[in-house]
Amino acid sequence: MRLKLYTALLTFFPFLSLFAQYPISVIGTPTVLENFSSFTGAGFQAVPTAGQLDSDAWAVTGWSDGALAFGGTRITANTDYTRGAVTAAVTAGGMYKNSNFSGFLMFQPGGSDFAPGSITMRIQNTTGSTLTSFDVSYLLLCNNDQSRSNNFNFSWSVNGTSFVSVPSLNFTSTDVADALGFQSSNRSVTVSGVSIPNNGFIFLRWNSADVGGTGSRDEFGLDNITLTVYDILVTPALNDGGIIVNEISNGPSGEKEYFELVVIGSAANPLGNVDLSGWLIDDNNGDFEGLLTGMGIASGHMRISPGCLTSVKPGSIVLIYNSTDLNPLIAAGLSDPTDANNDCVYIFTPFDPCFEITNNRPNTSPATSSYFPFQLSGDTWSVIGLANSDGDAPQTRKPDGTFFHGFSYGNVADLPTDLFPNFPALYGGGQAFNVMDGPGTARNYFFNCGDFTKAPNFSRGDVTIPGTETPGAPNNDANRYFINAIRTGTYDYTNLANPSNCGALNSLPCLTLLAVNLKRFEANKEFENVKLNWELESDNNEFTVFELQRSIDAVDFSTIATIEGYDSDTHFEYLDTDPQRKNYYRLKILDSNNEISYSSIRNVNFDKFADLAIYPNPISAGTILNIRLDANINGIQLYNAIGQVVYYEISSAENVEIPTYLAAGIYTLVIDLDGSQIIRKLIVE
Repeated sequence: MRLKLYTALLTFFPFLSLFAQYPISVIGTPTVLENFSSFTGAGFQAVPTAGQLDSDAWAVTGWSDGALAFGGTRITANTDYTRGAVTAAVTAGGMYKNSNFSGFLMFQPGGSDFAPGSITMRIQNTTGSTLTSFDVSYLLLCNNDQSRSNNFNFSWSVNGTSFVSVPSLNFTSTDVADALGFQSSNRSVTVSGVSIPNNGFIFLRWNSADVGGTGSRDEFGLDNITLTVYDILVTPALNDGGIIVNEISNGPSGEKEYFELVVIGSAANPLGNVDLSGWLIDDNNGDFEGLLTGMGIASGHMRISPGCLTSVKPGSIVLIYNSTDLNPLIAAGLSDPTDANNDCVYIFTPFDPCFEITNNRPNTSPATSSYFPFQLSGDTWSVIGLANSDGDAPQTRKPDGTFFHGFSYGNVADLPTDLFPNFPALYGGGQAFNVMDGPGTARNYFFNCGDFTKAPNFSRGDVTIPGTETPGAPNNDANRYFINAIRTGTYDYTNLANPSNCGALNSLPCLTLLAVNLKRFEANKEFENVKLNWELESDNNEFTVFELQRSIDAVDFSTIATIEGYDSDTHFEYLDTDPQRKNYYRLKILDSNNEISYSSIRNVNFDKFADLAIYPNPISAGTILNIRLDANINGIQLYNAIGQVVYYEISSAENVEIPTYLAAGIYTLVIDLDGSQIIRKLIVE
């Protein structure tokens, strides 16, 4: 079969041979490409002198003094490109070095300056490998001192011509001025599925344009541009899940405090167990205050010890409490570091060997994997102790120090509208938030349901009211629904605002945490069938209806059988004689009180495509690609590294001819079957 070529989507890009100022040579390690420490606002040229930036790495458009191409020169004093160094607000349009904080590149748009405009950074791959993905992070600053709104948006490219925008990193200042001065936010994104050959380039671009309002324009800044590159396909880190802050409490008095975390999955792997080894529990206010001081990981924080909690089921609760000033709702000596009773609740004190405590911050911060040795201190709770009269910022961080989830409460620097850092890009990259101003004494702060990155879905409680604190348990019915959606894989990670994440689209009552009196539920292959067995506790004396449900994606379930149980019935079984290739099973249980609960999900797969053969792979252009499969192939598509369809065929055959003009690189091969797809990587050399 010869695949049909979509010639309109193939574009030839000449190889760029100029050497960039910013080569990146190390794979898998964050590299700070530019922090503008040596820049003084003295302009750009290909062989820069002190205080200048290398124009081999920068191209700029939108200034009234003309555009700057890669390799160009803009060094004439007191022009748009050479405004010098300042410490206060300015009025003349141009590019400056702002010497406040640690120093950064500042833009002042004007009527004919940078509105619209762009600045593009070029980085050369000198790793010796073909890069397939990269992480970008940078610090965005804005002085919202004018009654006009402008945007400052990000995009990327691997050819310098076709740029891909990242909506989650878009930023627009408000047209209501404030007097807060420069406020900052960390921005980051993971880009996958690219093919950047050795000596090829990555292009990062920031665009600015007018949005609304009238009059003068706000000032923007860039700093700490950091890149991490990979030569293997790297998907966003959240594919492995993580932990979110579900509830924190100051307790009724003293330090009767606790942190309650919930383990979550992700869109790519909603039911896969999560490795929490090395994750951090912190309460540093620095990133939330917008002052560019004390940022990153606090000097006092906790870390889950390496080798602990390496495989935790999504929907599990992790409770950490202060055993030296015990909350009255927590029994003395309570501990369950391995979930020995299988109730999906892990319970720790700071003295547990699975927690490391330090009063030192990492060797460098915020992003590092190099720590000072962790050492227990005399007062082991104080490193994450919660402020009472002021405010605090409970949070979780990945092992590399990257912020994952958290919020602030109280008067955190009195800047509740300028909080950051950002949540991970998979969840929209939005800024963290302040739940509520005011003192935290005798208060708890807890998540309800829905989008866990939005303040309205969190509440503050008065712990002097019985039932307000719920250590190691759901916070309320809404939170119970959320936890069960995580456990059953039905939570919509691709749209955290989906109303069904709060149960609004489901007429059923909130799910109970564990199925009523269900002792076990198993699913096993029996030849070409699946045999399902379940057992109730022996003291079951209730009439129960079981709906056995099946799904191919662990999201949309349908009932395949209804079975009734009476009085002393404790053992049940069912044979599914028509399983699919992928099968997820669960029990929907209706008891005599008309209460509904769900079992955990069991997974049984039949690999009907074990005979699939795609060869040779890698393949040389002009040779024959063989696809052999004992199944009905409905169509084949081939996607290039930026997601464009370059070949498509609706008929099927066993042999595919790769045209000689297909460029070398990494492609995605999609084979359409009846009711499913097979996706494979294809490398053309």
